[in-house]
Order: sequence, then structure tokens, then C-alpha cells
Amino acid sequence: DLVYDVVGDDEKQRLRDQLLPLLRGKAMASNFDRMQYFKLPFTQALPEISRRAVYLSRGKAYVPLEMFVGIITQRFRAGLSKSLAKGAAGFGAAAADPRIGPVMNNIEKQYVGKAYGAGRAESGAITPEDIDGLADESMPLCMRHLHKTMRAQHKLKHQGRMQYGLFLKGAGLSLEEASRFFEMEYTKIMSAADYKKRYSYGWRHMYGKEGKRTDYTAYGCVHIIQGTPPLPGQAHGCPFRHFGENQLSAMLGQLRITGSDRESILKPAREHQYQIACYKHFEIKHRDLLNAGYGTAKDLDGVGNHPNSYLSASMALHQAAAKAKGGGSKSSIGSGSGSGAIAAAAAGNAGAQGQGQAQQQAKAEPMEVEAAPAAVEG
Repeated sequence: DLVYDVVGDDEKQRLRDQLLPLLRGKAMASNFDRMQYFKLPFTQALPEISRRAVYLSRGKAYVPLEMFVGIITQRFRAGLSKSLAKGAAGFGAAAADPRIGPVMNNIEKQYVGKAYGAGRAESGAITPEDIDGLADESMPLCMRHLHKTMRAQHKLKHQGRMQYGLFLKGAGLSLEEASRFFEMEYTKIMSAADYKKRYSYGWRHMYGKEGKRTDYTAYGCVHIIQGTPPLPGQAHGCPFRHFGENQLSAMLGQLRITGSDRESILKPAREHQYQIACYKHFEIKHRDLLNAGYGTAKDLDGVGNHPNSYLSASMALHQAAAKAKGGGSKSSIGSGSGSGAIAAAAAGNAGAQGQGQAQQQAKAEPMEVEAAPAAVEG
């Protein structure tokens, strides 16, 4: 259980010089008198202590409200992950019970967050010219790996195309732009005619223009984590779940995440808390923006649950930073003409977290019956 006490007004004023530096950004510092502080045993705020982000006194860590919310969120996620692991041990017996078995067997097929890629509200929000910038600045590790693999090998295997293609669709890449983006890359190793013959149908099917014309949505984290592990030569999946620790550590090193920061990501991944590892990756990657006061723990809702939520939260932080620095509504991400649209999409996506209805797995995973051309691996 989380043990804490509210810091009274008298104590807060007495410790003003020690507590004021904990606030992020000038706007937050100006609200010191209205800011609520909490004190809790230092063992419950070790990550914050390692960053020197709290005030320590007599075994107690003093934290402002915004940081306290983040600590509660992390503890809840960790507790939930452990409880789910325990529940998994008894899943077999429950699933065999005809009274509850059908429900239990379909739990993993439910996603109750926003249905990224459904409808046309965000279509056109990004262009192919924006994607390299987004991969470096705002994509989660899984999608960044797919993007870098495609740039290096000039193609993706079927499951990688599905995971990455639906992610870009959910981010707002239109069918026409998606076809142009992938054709530019694939035709580096094949003719345009060969590309159209083998892959054009698959993209149209993904966008609901062929076959059953289903409006497919982007994969959530649970679907990716529980999906088929990547084989040699494949790049899909979740790096925190499917990569060995040495490979994951090397990947983080390439992003200049080292030392205690790298260990704070590897530790939950090692303990099978893959979504928490992803959340920690986001926090570390965007630490400067968060410390500058451009976002709070509330703005990160959905990070670790869906790759597109990660993308939207990151884009929103960069947009806020660019606006504060006099950049207007332009996002700092993307070099193409779609940068302004990216900023608008970020604001819309970030504000829609937690909305939408549960999606059936059939809604999130295109059938291959009528999409045989998309399944070609060569």
C-alpha cells in the first residue's frame, strides 16, 4: 500500500526554499502557494530520488501533486501487472468452465481505448515526408524498429507490414499517401510493376477498399505483446517482450539511454512488465519536455497501452514546446509540408484518450482470405 501524508500549509511555507525547485516550469513555480505537496517514505519514490527530483528529510520524500500522481500511476500499473500474472496461473481452470469460459477466452480480444484508424477523421494528418522525423522523435520503440528495418531492407514481412501499416493509418496517413510511401521504399529493390502486383491490393484491403471493406484499426499493445513472436528476418512484435535483454540494451544504447535510465527500462521488461517498460521509455525519452512543464502524468494516459497513444502524447509535448518557444501551432516534428497538420492531429488524438468502444479482434486484425497478395513475403 502507498503510505503518505499531506504537507500542511505551515510546513510548506517553512520548507518553501526546498520545495519550490521541485516544480516544473515557471508557470508551475508561480503557483507554489496553491500547489499541494505530499510526503511519503523515501522507498516509495526511489526513481524520483535517483533523478534528484524530490526533497528528502528524515526518511521522507516530499513531492508536488503532479509528481505524486505519476508515482500512484506507476504503482497501480505495477500492481495490476503482478495481479494479472497471478490471474494467468488460474486461467486454464476458469476457461474450462462452460459458464465463464467463453468470456474468459475472449478477454484478450478486447481493447477499450480509442480505435485508431477507424473512420476518416484523421486521414491526411501526416504525409510520407513527416515519417522519418516522427520515427526519431515520437514513435514507440516497436514502430521505430519497424521503420528503421524497412529503411535498411526496403521492405517488411507480412506481419510487420500489418503492424506498421495500421499504425501509420491510425496516425493519419491516407491510403494514397501510404501507397506512395511504401512504393518509394519497395521500388528500391523491385520494379514499380512488381510492387503494384504484389502489394497494392494489400494496402487497399487494409484501408477497407477491397474484400469485405472492413475499416481495420491499429493494433494495441496487448495484441502486439501476445501476438506471434518474430522469426529471423522479421521485425514485428514488442521489443520489450520479444527481444533478448542484450538486444534490447543495445537498442537503448543507440538512443543514448544508458546507466540507471537503461536499467529502469530493462528491470520491468525483465519482470515481464512490458507495458511499464514502454511507459518508462517514454518518460526518459521526453524527460526534458516533462521537466520543462509541457506535460504532466495525466497527459500520458494511454502510453504503454497503444502505440498510437504513445505517438499522440509525444507529438502533443513537442507541439506545446514549439508553441511556447514562439513556433506557433507548428510541431517541431517532421520536415515535410504536413508538420502543421501533425500538430493538429496530436492535439485531437491526445484529447481523445480513453474514448471509443471495445473493438473485437476481427476488427483489429485484417483477414487474409481475400488479401493473398499482401501475404507474399518475398
